[in-house]
Amino acid sequence: MEKQKDFCYDTVEICRNCQGRGTVEINPVFGKKKTEICPICEGTGRVLKHVEGNITVVPYVTPKI
Repeated sequence: MEKQKDFCYDTVEICRNCQGRGTVEINPVFGKKKTEICPICEGTGRVLKHVEGNITVVPYVTPKI
């Protein structure tokens, strides 16, 4: 017997671009480090992730040797 399940959910995760800091370091010009607000999370350090998928479950049959 085969069973299928669709799923869909939203989750809050740490921004991978800034590692949750909310700021990113820009390539230094003339030896000075410059930081600015992360363009991905807009400075919050978190992002909303939407996940959708489908799972199919089938019985496991032990192979005969």
